[in-house]
Amino acid sequence: MSGAVHHPLGTIAPVLVPLIAVIVKNLRRTAKDPAAANSAEARS
Repeated sequence: MSGAVHHPLGTIAPVLVPLIAVIVKNLRRTAKDPAAANSAEARS
């Protein structure tokens, strides 16, 4: 586990990668569907 101390990113990366993938997927969906993006803005 000493490697995790020197490279904290290595322990975070397995969590970040799928998280980023989901965010990118959501951004692409809202970019493709202007109505969904508009309704999301109206709600916030």
